[in-house]
Amino acid sequence: LLQPAIARLRSDKLNDDVVGALLELSCGINQHLQKVSMGALLIINGLFEAIDEQIEPLVHQFIRYLGHAMKLDNSDQSVSRFACGMVSDLCNSLKGSMAPHLDTFVGDLLSILEDRQFETEAKLHALVAVGDLCLVTEQEFYKHLDKTQVSFCEAARSSLQQGADEEQNSMLQALRVSLIDGYLSLLHGFSPEHHQEGHSFAYGASGPQQVIIDALTN
Repeated sequence: LLQPAIARLRSDKLNDDVVGALLELSCGINQHLQKVSMGALLIINGLFEAIDEQIEPLVHQFIRYLGHAMKLDNSDQSVSRFACGMVSDLCNSLKGSMAPHLDTFVGDLLSILEDRQFETEAKLHALVAVGDLCLVTEQEFYKHLDKTQVSFCEAARSSLQQGADEEQNSMLQALRVSLIDGYLSLLHGFSPEHHQEGHSFAYGASGPQQVIIDALTN
């Protein structure tokens, strides 16, 4: 109930005391349950919508919960998916100011792409979040490029499996489309200089690139 109510408030109606109390409530819920709950994330998401880029000084208060939410031992898959979406929301709000938080998120997002315990839908959200991070942090993302390509490779392999039913096959097709979008985000996130540094990226038909190409052309 709180999330839509918070989201409808303008930022000038949410003073520091109210925002602080809401964040404390969210963190308290997680601590009481000893896991990351959807309700707690919804409160934070409401703040995203209400105060937008003004969320930046507060990120340190809840950032660890987003990381925990992406791990299956701390949450269920619906919470993991929602946490990935919140990373994308943060990218939209903070733009290049996401760079200091890049290392915090990339590892967990790539783990979702590689871990076959995660459902296809979770991988879809993780792919979008990785692409958004690359686009807003640009050159800062470059140090994660090799690992990202390997993780995309694992997601591409997952997308080649046969689904149990029509719905699952549609989801796998959507994963292949998201791989295209994610790979384009990597291409657009870097300057031409980076493409010419001899880095194993985007061009050619070997390694992770070939696996991705095979997945996308099936």
